[in-house]
Amino acid sequence: MWHETVGTIITNEQLTAEDYLMELHCKDIATNAKPGQFVNVACTSGLDPLLRRPISIHQVDKVKGTISLLFKAVGKGTKLLTAKANEQAVKLTGPLGKGFHIPSGEKTLVVGGGMGVAPLYFLINQLCDAGNDVTVVLGVKDGTWQPICNLFENRNCSLYFASEDGSIGQKGLVTDVVKEIIEKESITHLYTCGPEPMMKNVVLLAEGKNIKTQVSMERTMACGVGACLGCTCEKKAGDQVVFKRVCTDGPVFSGDEVIWNG
Repeated sequence: MWHETVGTIITNEQLTAEDYLMELHCKDIATNAKPGQFVNVACTSGLDPLLRRPISIHQVDKVKGTISLLFKAVGKGTKLLTAKANEQAVKLTGPLGKGFHIPSGEKTLVVGGGMGVAPLYFLINQLCDAGNDVTVVLGVKDGTWQPICNLFENRNCSLYFASEDGSIGQKGLVTDVVKEIIEKESITHLYTCGPEPMMKNVVLLAEGKNIKTQVSMERTMACGVGACLGCTCEKKAGDQVVFKRVCTDGPVFSGDEVIWNG
């Protein structure tokens, strides 16, 4: 159940030229959040911009009642968020959407690309807490992503990186690393978030190998609560094609049900 609430900024740290990590005290959302869900954040107390910005929940500390948001400052709304100071109040709606299913005692693979890594830290921690054997593969562009990669170090998992120029981890595509792991390991559950072509290829690599896949879809959202129908994606329903709202029916879907573009 989502709530309209107010969070208080604890820290708002700049990690790269465009990327920020904001930690807020927001007990209502921290108590109810699941990996893969998101919040709608009011960027200003005024009407410009009017719409809130959907941001994935990066991490939760239920004991402290805090949540962390990893976001990229790419437009007017998110750039306004970068200027917010410690102890400043921020209006939030959440937790929103359908999150990842967490098994126990399984061999799991988590794959992220670009800013698709944002919701995966919370997921990784929950998978580890549930006693799963966790392998993580993260794909980034170049060495400027190192501060974000550092966030994932020291987790209780096997961690691999891939970058386009080889400055972080293996040079090449994240799917190259994923293919090697799937061929060598008996993966039972695969989770992925990132650019749609990457997720499509990751799901295809798992096809026919008895691996349950879950994907977190990205769409431009207006309301975030299923009213505007502006964030739909196509999904298989038997022999039919149905349109699902990413904000409420997702953002997490079974990988073998999604109809991929291109």
